[in-house]
Amino acid sequence: MVSGTSEDTHPGRTGTMCFSRNGSVYFVTFAVYMTKKEKFNAVVEAVKEAHAKQQPVLVGTITIETSELLSKMLSKRGVKHNVLNAKFHELEAEIVAQAGQAGAVTIATNMAGRGTDIKLDDVAREAGGLKIIGTERHESRRIDNQLRG
Repeated sequence: MVSGTSEDTHPGRTGTMCFSRNGSVYFVTFAVYMTKKEKFNAVVEAVKEAHAKQQPVLVGTITIETSELLSKMLSKRGVKHNVLNAKFHELEAEIVAQAGQAGAVTIATNMAGRGTDIKLDDVAREAGGLKIIGTERHESRRIDNQLRG
C-alpha cells in the first residue's frame, strides 16, 4: 500500500497498479486520505491485520519523525516492532535480516537497511509473504523501487 494525503480527493480512495519485473508480477494498492491522521490510522490498522496472521510487514517512511510517530502508534496498540532510521544505523543489517520472519514488523526510513536481503521463513510465506507499506512517495523513484524490492 502506498498512501498519501490530498485536499481534493475522497478519504480512503484506492486504486491498484500492476508491475512486472524479472518474470514476477507485483500488485500495488494505493490509497489517498484527506488527513495525515486518517492515513496513519489506516497504516496502523493494515499492520495490525497482517501481524495478526503472522505476515511480516515493512513500513517505509521518508522521515525519522514519521517513523517515530508510527512507532508510538503501534506501541499504543501493543504491536511489537523494530524501527530503522538514522538513530539506529549500527543495528540496520541485523534488523533488516529479521524483517522477513513471521510476525515481524519493521519501520524503516529511506536510508535504512540498504544492501541487506530480506529472507522469508516458511511461516511468513504461508501468511502471504512480506507486506510492504509506503507512507508517502519518495523524492527519488529509485528509493520507491528499492522499497518494493
